Amino acid sequence: NHRDLVGEAVVVPAVIPCGDCPECEAGRSMICKKQVMPGNDQDGGFASHVVVPGRGLCVVPGDISDADAPLGRDTGLTLRHLSVIADAVSTPYQALERAGVEAGGIVVIIGLGGVGGYAAQLARARGAFVVGVDIDRKTIMAAKKKYALPNVGFCVGDAQTALFQEGVFDLIVSFETIEHLADPDRHLSAVRYMLKKEGLFICSSPVRARGTLQDRPSNPFHFREWNILEFKALLR
Repeated sequence: NHRDLVGEAVVVPAVIPCGDCPECEAGRSMICKKQVMPGNDQDGGFASHVVVPGRGLCVVPGDISDADAPLGRDTGLTLRHLSVIADAVSTPYQALERAGVEAGGIVVIIGLGGVGGYAAQLARARGAFVVGVDIDRKTIMAAKKKYALPNVGFCVGDAQTALFQEGVFDLIVSFETIEHLADPDRHLSAVRYMLKKEGLFICSSPVRARGTLQDRPSNPFHFREWNILEFKALLR
């Protein structure tokens, strides 16, 4: 019963796990096989109103009658601004939290799209030294302009090559990048080379729901997509 949410301003999770399966009960809801993604698994991603499960909704300060009303004093934020928290912010936040990123750590972010850009900011907010890498020069220029902070640097580079010295980084993060690479094994070899022996690699990729690894994905920018077992085997 979620009647107490009626009239509240909320952020809808980008992906809503079932909460009951073995993966959810083990604290790994991100790989829940019954998860629902509004706008993908069901209609309504661009609708003014959408029906979603009450579980997982996050109550936030805000005026439900005006999504552009300021939240608090001098924040510069509105309820509409907070919508990005549901995916592009919460994904890297959870990864960095689980990785235990601390002040003084050295982190590299591979791929500086929306999620990667927020990952760089969040890692810096935790006191880490951050290097952001992307193969696209325009993306790097935009990142330097948008995310310019002390102890954060950006460079153009190919994720399939070792761009830095051996054993440098405490954490390497690669969100939704590996499926774009012609040779994912080269990418993983480069990551192993750059990581410290006790370092951690966090990698995410879309899960293929059907078909085989040899099938060309519907997304024209993806070389391949894996199911969960195939992806685990690849990372091992």
